[in-house]
Amino acid sequence: MKFIAPVIFIGTALIIVFSFIQPMYQEIVALDARGAQFDEALDRSAELQQIRERLATKYQNFDPVDVGRLTALLPDDIDNVRLILDVDDIARTHKMRIHDISVVNETMQDSQNGPGSVVTPVAENDYEKVTISFSTEGKYEDFLLFLTDIERSLRLVDISALTALTIVDSSALTYDISLVAYWLK
Repeated sequence: MKFIAPVIFIGTALIIVFSFIQPMYQEIVALDARGAQFDEALDRSAELQQIRERLATKYQNFDPVDVGRLTALLPDDIDNVRLILDVDDIARTHKMRIHDISVVNETMQDSQNGPGSVVTPVAENDYEKVTISFSTEGKYEDFLLFLTDIERSLRLVDISALTALTIVDSSALTYDISLVAYWLK
């Protein structure tokens, strides 16, 4: 009997250790590891906050005129109406009017631009584009000045198609133009 009581106590202690204490210890180790990950994330968050504050300070030191020019060059959104009005204003300065306007937002693009090309989503880029097509009439010299002003404008546009059509009168032609404008996503 002297030996049975200690054996029962040792057996009970072993059962308690392996059934309760060991799983709780493993859970504590796992929680400690998660706590270390959270501490590391918190440290990174503090570093990112410092970087954000430095960048915000740099941004505030930029000249507002330069920021405005950059926004005009590549805006955050497309304003089709504003773009058309800007092009019309340029045309008016050269005694021309735009008409027959069409706008196409491009959601897909050709990756090779040829037969059998693969169509890929534009979402792979950091920008999107819109094609604006219109017609105008005027003298050739005025039209060249119009194109020069479009080229010099702050707005980033490409002329994707240009066709000179019928003669309106003895000195004026009709022009069909397609512009591609870009904006950031």
